Amino acid sequence: MRAPLVALLALYLAATPSIQHPNIARTGFLRSAHHGGKLAEFAEIDSHSDVAQNTSAVIEQLTQDLITDDMKFEKCWSGSRYGWEDYENFTSHFRRIIVEQDAWDSARLSTNIFYRLVSEIMGFKVNYREYWGGYDNVLGPRLHAGVSDVVMEMWITGVPVTWRDHGSIGYTGRSGMYVPSWIADQNPLLAFDFWRFFQNPAAIDVMQKRIWKPQVFKTDGSPICTDIENGCSNNVYRPKWWTAAQDDRFVNMLGIDPSWSQYHYERLIDGLELNATMTWLGDTDFYGIVGEALANGTACVFYHWKPSAFVAVNNVTRLMFPDVNDDATQKFLVDPAHSPIRNDEASSLITKASPFNFVDEFPDVSKLLNLITISEKQINDLLGAMQSKNMTYDAAVCDWMRKSEAQWSQWIPAPPVLLSSCGFGQGLYLSNNLPVCFVCPRGSYNWDEYNTKECKPCPPNAVCPGGSVVRVKKSYWISPTNYQQNNSNPEIYSCPYPSTCCDEESCSVEESCHHGFSGPLCTSCSKPGYRMWHTKCMNCSQPGSSLYLLIFGSFFATFLLLFVPKHETPTVELLFLYFQVIHLIFGVTTTDMSGMSSLHLFLALTSLDIDGMATDCPVNLAGVSKQLFRFLLPFLFFIHTFILYTLANVFRKQFPEQWKVFIGYLPRQGNHISVRVIFLRILQMVGTFVLMPLVEASLAILDCRKIAGAYVDFQAPDEQCFQGAHLPAAIFAIVMLVILLGVYPVTLGYQLFRIQKAGKLKYEEAGDGQHLTVLDELNMTVYEDYRRDYFYMGPIVIWEKGILVLLFKLLVGKVEAIGFTFVVILAILCFQRIYIQPYRYGLEAYVNREICLCWLTIMAVLLSTLQFAQNVGSSITFLIILPPALHFIRWCNAAYAKYRSPVIDAQEYDPVPVSQVGSAQSGGTTSLHRTSSKMAKGNSIENLVKVGSVRASSLMRQPSTASAGGAAAAAARKVSASDASARAVALDSVVFNKGL
Repeated sequence: MRAPLVALLALYLAATPSIQHPNIARTGFLRSAHHGGKLAEFAEIDSHSDVAQNTSAVIEQLTQDLITDDMKFEKCWSGSRYGWEDYENFTSHFRRIIVEQDAWDSARLSTNIFYRLVSEIMGFKVNYREYWGGYDNVLGPRLHAGVSDVVMEMWITGVPVTWRDHGSIGYTGRSGMYVPSWIADQNPLLAFDFWRFFQNPAAIDVMQKRIWKPQVFKTDGSPICTDIENGCSNNVYRPKWWTAAQDDRFVNMLGIDPSWSQYHYERLIDGLELNATMTWLGDTDFYGIVGEALANGTACVFYHWKPSAFVAVNNVTRLMFPDVNDDATQKFLVDPAHSPIRNDEASSLITKASPFNFVDEFPDVSKLLNLITISEKQINDLLGAMQSKNMTYDAAVCDWMRKSEAQWSQWIPAPPVLLSSCGFGQGLYLSNNLPVCFVCPRGSYNWDEYNTKECKPCPPNAVCPGGSVVRVKKSYWISPTNYQQNNSNPEIYSCPYPSTCCDEESCSVEESCHHGFSGPLCTSCSKPGYRMWHTKCMNCSQPGSSLYLLIFGSFFATFLLLFVPKHETPTVELLFLYFQVIHLIFGVTTTDMSGMSSLHLFLALTSLDIDGMATDCPVNLAGVSKQLFRFLLPFLFFIHTFILYTLANVFRKQFPEQWKVFIGYLPRQGNHISVRVIFLRILQMVGTFVLMPLVEASLAILDCRKIAGAYVDFQAPDEQCFQGAHLPAAIFAIVMLVILLGVYPVTLGYQLFRIQKAGKLKYEEAGDGQHLTVLDELNMTVYEDYRRDYFYMGPIVIWEKGILVLLFKLLVGKVEAIGFTFVVILAILCFQRIYIQPYRYGLEAYVNREICLCWLTIMAVLLSTLQFAQNVGSSITFLIILPPALHFIRWCNAAYAKYRSPVIDAQEYDPVPVSQVGSAQSGGTTSLHRTSSKMAKGNSIENLVKVGSVRASSLMRQPSTASAGGAAAAAARKVSASDASARAVALDSVVFNKGL
């Protein structure tokens, strides 16, 4: 009987490409770096990626062991299709399923069974491919990348799973050493099916009488393998205790290729100290040599695996080695060339596999894949039938299908039900003009219990994996009530505080609020007695230290304004405007500020954002009351200004001498030491500082949006707009906006108009300084920062700030709404600031230009990414601090230049010769005004730089020691026209010794 089997086997081997071990690729053993690299390369690929997302080079690498593409087989089933015959119109719209068949017997059989069921019974299109195949570290990357859709034999090795497991195929795989069954049956006491026979001299005597040691070489005469470290040498591995004299006491084991189960049996011989050698015959000659030995009754020990046709058709017994898993096994996995082992090869779980997204794209085919189960007996019967009946594997499968219909028909899923409406998570589709229900595929959903239409596309800002599942994206919120009431259209909203909502890439309906938050838009705290401050839930049982820091910190900040020189007032105002706009920019993004906490705190301080700067709970407030609390800090600056003004008046009257000493340390604010002038300048700075925060707080109260069917306060969605507690707050906000953007700038503009019409526009360095009254200096506080041609800029700057706040507040939670109109308006505002330079000094002109360029740059980043990446904190911080840093460098450079050239500074400050000082004092200002106007003419920064050097050489007022007129006259008589140093001293005496 054995001779015919050998002949059939030879014919089979000639008809098939090659019998491959399941864990072997054509290029070698799978532990090689070549295949390990594939797995690492795809370790970071998203589990839902497909072929289109990968480069052609990667795909070429993954398909380099492809044998045959798009294999075709004759149809063999003509019986019942179990209802799927009516759904050809439906299945024809699906893409082709890429089925991978791997080049060994059992994989060919199981894959062909799946192919025929899914194509001939269910009617889906299939691209049938054959690869050399291998373990999951070769097949896994192909599935992961979408190169293959279905693998019927995935031999599990324990590498990270990057594919969907559809359950065991039903049989297991195992490599090992085999002996003819007859030698074990005839010598039961010698235990030829157990490894200890290698240590039994009687067993070796029996074996050596019937065994031979063949040698096979390649066609060029070279050995199959040689020069492998601690392995094959000239086709053979011999342990260290082998000697030529004792060769007849060593059993020769026959292998196919040393890269198959690499090093395992070499190290097993070492670990168990077996009297054995190993000879490799190559996959071309192995089956002929071993098959002939089995047919002739020659004793042999050879390597193979199951399930395989060779093992199934021949009467062989697997040789058992110890089943242990000790430290030696772990060392072998790390260093197989030098680590002896004592354990047999373990069984491999064989499972069915597909990409993760396959079940969403082909739900019915996935059901079939889950149900297919082939037992050990069935696969061995199929393998045996291939040999005994001289059948190809596809013919064997057709024969099996005809005989086993009762079994495989149970695997076929029922076709979609023909209904007039579909339930939750399903859509109604036409198949052969018949309505059928299908589970919603990826990218769609259905929340309608009686759906009569197809599944709806996934709504914006959501992720739909299929069925009824809708997950919101990061920083968005979905109403649980909306879901529970089976509303067919999920309502997804952006959050006023992004970090309180979904903090993952996507979140379920039940988890759309970050842990600890709840309520509409996740603006409430789950714990009783806790309130949200600084986007964190804090215990508000008693006021925290933040409240006292706000009160006393604002008082100290107001006091520091006394020491700001009047020529530096525009710089202070510009920098605060700059940081306040940056704060608004961050407010309209979903930026993760976790890596920029210091920057976030600084921006909150400059914008008077109490919520952003609180380190604990300042007061137990929430909702509209908390929004009104935002007005406290700006109002505190006004209150502190009036308190300081009152204290200064009392101090001046009660302690006049000490007042003179104190005022001597303050920067010079004018020719007159007037409390009203000093504090009016402070009030002007406070007004420009708090304007944008007040407008922002007012607009926040009026920001009403439709959430879950009702118009609510966006930042306090528990309050309906213009009802209950929100109504008085809204009235207050409207009044504030009318005052800030209406009454205040209009009144200021009217005052400037009156001053200009009365010819009272005066500038100290223009020659008016000798005749300024206290009233003149009070008037100068509203226009002195601007050039004479731009004296009206005060109201325009106020409206400009209002427009900026309005633009950004309209975008809170609407990042995607940044459109052409917004960009145009912002660009116009920035470019008019860049081109029109109303400030009197060049340094302010530079910083005015740079802050606009920085705004546009940050907005460009916002438009290109829609949100800043989590790790851009350092680069964004650098970009933000660049304009202030450049301004500080220029300011230091100018101060150093003045220190080195005091005489030149004095001449630039007042171009009028000292000989004309007397006439200037007596009222001659024409020439001085003409010179100043000529210097300031033009909008370019270069023209303003000349004027920018016109700063007082000393920022501190010196105590008055003489009357203004007398001091100036005395100084003028003492200097000569050629003495530049004396002229500078005389000029200083004119400028700084005038007092009230």
